[in-house]
Amino acid sequence: MGPGWVREACVIGVAMLACAPASAGGGAWWQAPRVEGSLYLDIQKRSEPAILGIEAGISGHYTDSVSSRVGLALLGSEFDRHVFGGFTASVRYSPPWRVSPFAGIGGFFGYWEDQVRADGDRIDNDEDGLVDEYGEQKTETEDGILVIYPEVGLHLWLANSVRLTLSGRYHLTSAGREYDGWLTGVGLSFFLPE
Repeated sequence: MGPGWVREACVIGVAMLACAPASAGGGAWWQAPRVEGSLYLDIQKRSEPAILGIEAGISGHYTDSVSSRVGLALLGSEFDRHVFGGFTASVRYSPPWRVSPFAGIGGFFGYWEDQVRADGDRIDNDEDGLVDEYGEQKTETEDGILVIYPEVGLHLWLANSVRLTLSGRYHLTSAGREYDGWLTGVGLSFFLPE
């Protein structure tokens, strides 16, 4: 079973929603409100080896059950001690309920930059009028990484415009199978009414 905090959050969310008022459209208490789009913030983590991710972006809803998300993301890894910055996108399916499971697929593409010695390249990299002085550095774009991930999770509507999401993603990376693995996450979405 998942981490203890996931189970506890699910129990609390279900209890809160059982006492929630009817949705804005006058539907039953279990119906999710109708929405068009949202701003979201997600945090994902993995313990062994340590990986931490954060993403923020926008989502659009094509139907009551199908949505897509596009955002900017940072992904830090204990493997190589670098932080990858890049873009993420996903598509999700979930029933239109206040407490609803979801499944989806997404991807992330990012790269990292590094400061490297540049005191022998015959270029004034720091624009101080001196070429190749001792200690001169330049920024180089290093390895890129592509991640494809299936994801599953649970949406918990806290109000008609705020939703808590608990999720799990299995990262399949272009860096090799030793970098693959599950990340658990928590996120908040702030919705625009229809």
